[in-house]
Amino acid sequence: MQSKSIGIMITTVKVRKQVLVENLERLVKFVPPPFVIYIYNDAGPQLYDEIKSVIPITKINEITLQCFNDLGEINKDPVGCGGGRHFLFEVMKEKFDIIISLDDDMLIHEGWFEAIITGIEDHPKHSIFTGVVTDSRGRVQIAGSRMNFRGNTLKRRANQTVSGTYTVTDWGPLGCLVLCRDALKKEVTIPSLFVREDSAFFLICKNLGINETIVCKNAVAVHKANAVPSSNLRQPEKLQEAKEYYKKHYGLDM
Repeated sequence: MQSKSIGIMITTVKVRKQVLVENLERLVKFVPPPFVIYIYNDAGPQLYDEIKSVIPITKINEITLQCFNDLGEINKDPVGCGGGRHFLFEVMKEKFDIIISLDDDMLIHEGWFEAIITGIEDHPKHSIFTGVVTDSRGRVQIAGSRMNFRGNTLKRRANQTVSGTYTVTDWGPLGCLVLCRDALKKEVTIPSLFVREDSAFFLICKNLGINETIVCKNAVAVHKANAVPSSNLRQPEKLQEAKEYYKKHYGLDM
């Protein structure tokens, strides 16, 4: 079934290692190799040696794990999920046919990958795909998003129901998004914002006419939110930077 090159991008910090390892274990178990996992370790101590054991010896030649910024060789200061995704996407987008973007605490279920690939095959004119994200009790949190402009404000509303095998919606989110085809062209970028890069990426894709997202009902993942420190805290100065970005580029208030 798998004939296209697959890259998976995840941003994290060392203090979130436990949930990241669960994420990686699911990927190794449920995604057929070969594929490459790129992790952006945001301004944290060395992480690779602590997580490399998730790749079993039997798959060592088919699954590649790359951990960037382990020792601050790229950025000494935290760049947040947005900055990490920006860097990884620039490294990856011209190397792979399909890029899977996951939060470090997004745990895919068995069959997730196959449902996404089937969705890609069934919708050859689309470039962005997502699945259904539940909480730990199985309640739907988000199945794609509707993005609406109200005056100078961009509003997001999560879809929480899916009718039929596929639903067409406006956006992902980036924490559980699959990009292919036109979404991997050179001119497509994830803005290097510390926070709120998701909506900024949506606006770039919307301007290119590729934002329409296919929600695959049978691609289910659980968002295992952990009460641990994050590199993506809502720091006032970082929120202000995002606010200035939206105002400058789109005349929007966020």
